[in-house]
Parts: sequence; C-alpha cells; structure tokens
Amino acid sequence: MNLKKTLGLYLLTFITCGYAVAQDSLKSDKVKRFEIGLRIGSPDLLTLHGNIILPILNNRIVTGITGGWYSINKNDAYLWGINLDYYFKHAGKGLFVGTEFERNIFKFQNVDQSANYGLTYSIDYKYYYRYYNFYMGYACIWDKLYFVPDIGITYWHMDNYMIETLNSKTNSISLTEPVKNGIKTNVLGLLIRLSFGYRF
Repeated sequence: MNLKKTLGLYLLTFITCGYAVAQDSLKSDKVKRFEIGLRIGSPDLLTLHGNIILPILNNRIVTGITGGWYSINKNDAYLWGINLDYYFKHAGKGLFVGTEFERNIFKFQNVDQSANYGLTYSIDYKYYYRYYNFYMGYACIWDKLYFVPDIGITYWHMDNYMIETLNSKTNSISLTEPVKNGIKTNVLGLLIRLSFGYRF
C-alpha cells in the first residue's frame, strides 16, 4: 500500500472515529480509566499496550506502558516503553497528542562469519536502541472497546553493540564488554500505528 492510500485510509478512520466518539459521549459521562490491548505498526511491529486515564486536568492526561518480545530462528527482540498523552476535549476519547520513550534490545545468535574471515565460527550480537516517539492520534470508543490510529515521527539511536560469544568448532569464548567505538546510528522515521483493545 502506497503512502497516499495509507493516508486516505487514516483520514477515513478519523472521520469514522469522530462519529463514534460523538455518539459515545451522548450515552454516558462515566470515565473508564483503564485500557489494555494490542498495538501494531511501525516502529513497534506488535506489542501489548496498557493505558490509564489520570484524574487530573479534567481527565485529559493519559499514561501507559508498552511491552513485547519476539523470537524468530533463535533471534530475539525485547522492548518496553512508557507514554504520556494529552486529550483535547474528552477523557480518553477523540484527538490527542503524545510522546513516548522506548528501549529495545535485539539479539542475533550464531551469525556466520566464514565469508568475512575465511574461518569457521559465528558470533552472537546484542544491539541496544532508544526510541523517542512524537505523535498525534484519534481515539475511537465503542462502549468497552477502543480503536486508536496514530501517526507521527520516531527518532531512534543505537547506543552500542556487544559481542557476547564467539562460537567455533573447538571452543566457545564469552565476551561481556561492549565494543568500543561500536556502531552508533541515528535515524528519523515515520511512526504509523493502530491500537485496539478493551476498556474498563
């Protein structure tokens, strides 16, 4: 799906969500303060996510946590994050802006180095990333269910990388010190996500 079609889909979603929020606000003024569900998109891929609506500033401040773990072919990724959002008109409904900090660890096992050095051995790597996300979104509410598209920018930085283990046919050497002058990468990218789940 190209960028124009994606943005068009988001615009349609915002319009639908606005109608849902307006209808929901007519039914009840009772605030459901807790949300738990799933989040998909970039840069999170797929994570668990939970929010709580704080009883300050007329219930317009929301904070939450994010967590996830993946394992593909013995390669693992772990992440956790915290967010802080501000809703303009309703408690946990409608238009909002927010910021989020995430910490990610990627672990790649048995990376073959034979082609590089002409030797038969492999290396286990561990990479550490920090993500700073800035976004805006629109929370759609249907009674006890929520659906939230958001879009923004993400800035991520690789702190360093660590060689954990050198594996060869004869022995295995463990190294625990971070590599000095390791790879440091700074990237600014597009954040685009969908969250959905249960409110109570």
